[in-house]
Amino acid sequence: MNARSNWWLMLSALLVAGYVWFIDRPAGARISGRAGATALFAPIPVPELVALELNVSNRVLAIQRPAPAAPWRLRLPLVAEADAMRIQSLLQALEKLQPTSYIDVADLTAAGGLRAYGLDGATGSRLVLTLQNGKSVSLQLGGFTVGERKFYLQRIGNPGIFIADRALLDALPVSADDWRDRSLFPVPREGFDRIELRGTSDFRAELERGGEWRLKRPLDARADSARIHALIGTLRQTHVEQFLADRPVADLESYGLQSPAAEIVLGRGAADLVQLSVGSVVTNDPSLRYVLRRNSTSLVTVPAKILVPLSQPLAEYRDRRLFGELSGVTAWEFQEGSGVQRFRVERTNVSATNWWVTSPRRFLADASMIEFYLRQFGLFEIADFTADIVPDLARYGLAPPQRNYRLLSGTNLLAELQIGTGITNRPTLLHVRRIDEPAVYGLPTSITGQLAHAAEQLHDWRFNATNAVRLQIRREGRDGFLVRTNGTWNTARGKLDSIAAANLDATLNGLGMLRSHRMALSTQAQEQQFRRLYHFDQSPLAVTIELTASPAAGFTKWSLEFGGEFGASRVALARFDDEAIGLRIQVPLILFEDLMRDLIF
Repeated sequence: MNARSNWWLMLSALLVAGYVWFIDRPAGARISGRAGATALFAPIPVPELVALELNVSNRVLAIQRPAPAAPWRLRLPLVAEADAMRIQSLLQALEKLQPTSYIDVADLTAAGGLRAYGLDGATGSRLVLTLQNGKSVSLQLGGFTVGERKFYLQRIGNPGIFIADRALLDALPVSADDWRDRSLFPVPREGFDRIELRGTSDFRAELERGGEWRLKRPLDARADSARIHALIGTLRQTHVEQFLADRPVADLESYGLQSPAAEIVLGRGAADLVQLSVGSVVTNDPSLRYVLRRNSTSLVTVPAKILVPLSQPLAEYRDRRLFGELSGVTAWEFQEGSGVQRFRVERTNVSATNWWVTSPRRFLADASMIEFYLRQFGLFEIADFTADIVPDLARYGLAPPQRNYRLLSGTNLLAELQIGTGITNRPTLLHVRRIDEPAVYGLPTSITGQLAHAAEQLHDWRFNATNAVRLQIRREGRDGFLVRTNGTWNTARGKLDSIAAANLDATLNGLGMLRSHRMALSTQAQEQQFRRLYHFDQSPLAVTIELTASPAAGFTKWSLEFGGEFGASRVALARFDDEAIGLRIQVPLILFEDLMRDLIF
């Protein structure tokens, strides 16, 4: 073997050794101390931790998890759920642990050994971290440095000590309670589908398909799903203030738990997952109440306000919507008294845009008014749960009802509302019922004004000025007319000039596009009262608009008689053709003033 070969062998060996050193060199930062002393501090592989044990004096606190991605649980001094946020804060402090200085063995000995730094084991604490592979990292935690937010730390296996920021010590618990989950109860992944409340509110409710709750005890009825979800949410957000006992409580009477103020059971299927008993107020702190978590025999204290939602009467957990939102309506019927049909309005299918009144006669309905009236059904709220068992409907004016409304989708009945007489001791309420429920409810008397009770209220009165052929006018006791001939407006004295005619057509178009709530004056007495109230005996204007025949519109004459002012409007009495029933409507003052200006004869 020659010199050249030896040289190449030596170079290869050096390269291999360098590669091995580069690959296998210890990870971490080299921390410097005095007189050039250094030590390597390897980072703690926090994501791989599966157990953590803190030894302080004679106390041992321990947490563990079956795998790095699993939740932590307390193991010592008791088995319990752990506070995920507190544990996460500690893990973050461990991950960021980076010493700033190092004291080697020589300086340590000169200063009097580990005792001088609180690291002799008698005064300090030890943190043992176990990794998923079974290896462990042990940290001896000492005292604080003078005048700095730092502390002394020894990593078992290194004879020297490190100096690090005290964030790690701040994240450590003082007692096992600091690591305990303070949620009043754990929430299963699949949630709850049953709640039972005993106390002021005594009921059982079950979650049905579609996510709606329904009462099952003391009666079968619709529940206020939003309120029950909110109740469970409030309980979930309630945090334990103190952990008093983790064993069966012998003297329940001392904590007001022999006859609890309220009891709550949350379950899924037949399994009771949470059982809570709310006891008395804590003697030395009235802001707290005792609660026994019966499923874990744990006695705790919680804020006393937990009792507020549990003390509501049953009616507060019932669904106050009479119907809620109704969709797919294709027909609407109204009957009065013993069943005489007053009107029927329908459209051919759900996607159709036009509504038609088909009874008592056929004419085009105002779609926007129909939609308004139908929305009212979804907005009605029960003001009084009058009776849940009704042996005699006649007592409530419901046999027969005073008014009856039916909503259908095709041939399927979606909803039927029956309106009865007023409630004797509550004159602002009416008895009502849904025919698919046995109960009688109380609704405000205002509902009668929120639903049409005459076909005339449903008229589509839109028209274009070009369809108007004659205007009969009464102004301040004088009668006159305007007639359109060959597209020209004429009075008894001659035709209007082009500017006056254009203004008149613009005003008529405004009237033809008018939107107003309509109140039917069904009897002569109602109309006379209306006329007196709004001084129709002093009417400044009355006009009858005659239109070209339009089978779709369903009318050829529209008469308007104006009364007094109402806010920014003029009250008017409107009537189609020669129909007996008139409508109370409101016309904006600006449009009324335009009519007064343009209706000249």
